[in-house]
Amino acid sequence: MDLKSLEKTIYTRRSYRRYKKGGIGEEKRELIMAAVASLRPLFPEIKYAVKLFDRSEVRTIMPWMPEDAVAVWSEEGEGALLNVGFILEQLDLYIQSIGLGSCWVGLARPKSGEGCPEGMSFMMLLAVGEPIDQPRSGVFDFKRKSLEDISDTASPMLEPARLAPSSVNSQPWYFSAIDGGFDVYMQRLVRTKGLKRMNKIDVGIALAHIYVSRPDSFSAFVREDGWGREDMDYLISILV
Repeated sequence: MDLKSLEKTIYTRRSYRRYKKGGIGEEKRELIMAAVASLRPLFPEIKYAVKLFDRSEVRTIMPWMPEDAVAVWSEEGEGALLNVGFILEQLDLYIQSIGLGSCWVGLARPKSGEGCPEGMSFMMLLAVGEPIDQPRSGVFDFKRKSLEDISDTASPMLEPARLAPSSVNSQPWYFSAIDGGFDVYMQRLVRTKGLKRMNKIDVGIALAHIYVSRPDSFSAFVREDGWGREDMDYLISILV
């Protein structure tokens, strides 16, 4: 998996909801599953599994759902949702880098728990198909908060995170500068229990964008003295 291609895709990625009829074909399916072996987890100790599904095996209310989807399962526990976002966004970028379209789908899951590995829970599904629409033309084609809104320092290193997708475009991440990196927080937005769960995945997605843009220097750790703020929860710290 070429991380340079993934980094370029950050600036053209979109959430596709219109797809051509028919599946992605066996060749593309094999490429996607081969890429899974190259994914870097945020927390290597958390076990997870990634599988491809046909549309007929997925339960969803989304009428635009294409013929193929990627599902992720994981062990539960601290850091699991961040890890899922971090892993699956790498695959999301790869899928779009090879000319396919994709979209995170919160209201979808494999039917009847099908394919669930022992000791793991279903976490998230990514729709995959041949897109009708074109990729974004560049950074000005995004509707996102400014760097000043998501951090206490307008560092260009955070631009990839600023462009990350999130549930209902809530963009819940916040970065506070430390020596060599950032403490990462989740803003306490007005949200349902389900959206709060999704927002932790969202922060993992934003971290994946930073990793892909700075793979040689990126590392993550959790402070024992990590502190919450009045309107935010501390999640993790990164060095970049």
